Amino acid sequence: LPILSVHPTKIGEDVWLGCGCKILAGAEISDGAVIGAGTVISGKVEDNTICFTKREYCEKARKKKMIQMKKVLTRYLGDKDNRTLLLNVAGNYLVKGGAMLVSLLMMPAYMRYFESQAVLGMWFTLIQLLNWIMLLDFGIGGGLRNKIVEPLQKGDKERVIELVSAAYFSVAGIVLVLIALQQIVVGRINWYKILGLSSGDISEDTLVTMIHILVIGVCVRFFSVLVCHILYALQKAVLPGVISLLSSALIMLYLVCSKPTGSESDIITLAYINTLANNVPALIATVWIFATILRG
Repeated sequence: LPILSVHPTKIGEDVWLGCGCKILAGAEISDGAVIGAGTVISGKVEDNTICFTKREYCEKARKKKMIQMKKVLTRYLGDKDNRTLLLNVAGNYLVKGGAMLVSLLMMPAYMRYFESQAVLGMWFTLIQLLNWIMLLDFGIGGGLRNKIVEPLQKGDKERVIELVSAAYFSVAGIVLVLIALQQIVVGRINWYKILGLSSGDISEDTLVTMIHILVIGVCVRFFSVLVCHILYALQKAVLPGVISLLSSALIMLYLVCSKPTGSESDIITLAYINTLANNVPALIATVWIFATILRG
């Protein structure tokens, strides 16, 4: 009788076997190989190869595709604009996650700070109203962003500085007029009727003083947020989100760390904190832009 010999069959890791393929005794399939449907394998299949014919005809297509993908990825990441885009996208996701976390922590902090639910509701109403007003930037910010893109691409820094300076001077003039107008208008409005409050909830002097502070803060924000439009034009889209997140975080930090006295002075203090927190980060960014990127 003939002597029968047994040959071990070896199949590596991450191997895909198609329907109806036949792996004969003594065959060795290395890691990452793909065996097509109906293929017969009797010998050795190298790493990362694809076998797709009836008799051991293999092509290192998988490895070739991986190399091609690596080249494409390297070429893509080698471009500065592409890297900037990826950083902005990743940064925006991180900033939005941080903003959600701050929002969740802020609500209980506000509820602890305000003893009166009526005053708390009044505060949220005013803040929301002022945020809506912030949507009206007179078109100067958006116009500035569109105007400076072309000189930035051409490297014409003098033209960029000229446009930015004109925008800041224009907004500064508007802001001064608005601040002067609010000094006249705010005190003449019946805020109790608008906000649904009574003198038992908060005194008129405190209410009017708080609104003066908040409105002035919004007026200054028209000036300070111009830097966000510049940052968008510079393809630093994540930084405006960081500025907004820092503002919210500063307010939350005050709410968490402060010890309310239960007096109306707490509301005045919070109005000052809100005004400073919403403007200081943007103003610091403005100084940084003029001291570095737009330095003449």
